[in-house]
Amino acid sequence: MAQQIGVSFQAISKWERGESIPDVTVLKAIADLFDVTLDYLLVDSAGLTTYFDEEVFLDLRELFTQEELEQKLEQIRDVSKSVPCEIFAYGRMPLMVTENCLIRGKTGQCTCHLAPAKLTDKTGAEFPIIRDGNTCRSVLLNGKKLSWLDRQEDLAKLGIWAARLYFTTENSREVNKVLSDYMNMEPFDPGACTRGLYLRGVD
Repeated sequence: MAQQIGVSFQAISKWERGESIPDVTVLKAIADLFDVTLDYLLVDSAGLTTYFDEEVFLDLRELFTQEELEQKLEQIRDVSKSVPCEIFAYGRMPLMVTENCLIRGKTGQCTCHLAPAKLTDKTGAEFPIIRDGNTCRSVLLNGKKLSWLDRQEDLAKLGIWAARLYFTTENSREVNKVLSDYMNMEPFDPGACTRGLYLRGVD
């Protein structure tokens, strides 16, 4: 087993003696080796999570949060049985984060803190660029906003602990409109928004 999951025999011995527990990245390999889900490894027969401490829990949450954007609703539902998950219900999804400021690279000076910029592709589609927090990294956003504002009942069935409304380029009037649409479950506008990859996943 040690060889199959890429760890030492000593590591497995420590797990068996209760002196340590597998790293989060190893859990996936163990689940795959025995053809079981992570739920099976992490939840006991009474449905209680007994396996990991808070540090491991936070590592797992971070691991699944990084993958969440590319998972289908069914996959998110399955993950939410083991760890708290949230889902983006509205907003421009990040496509890429660059270590260096895209604006400085183009103009020679950084003005990313003043206002969002945009990239335009050869078809004329515009992709906003925002600043990553207080850093000078650039976040390239999707040109179309994701919207599940009208599908709250579907999201509730996933067992998630939160639905995130991700505001990036909106002004105060637009924020108020989105909040109103969310409260009233206004119909989806396919011209202005997308359902994202939640229904079809990544090809």
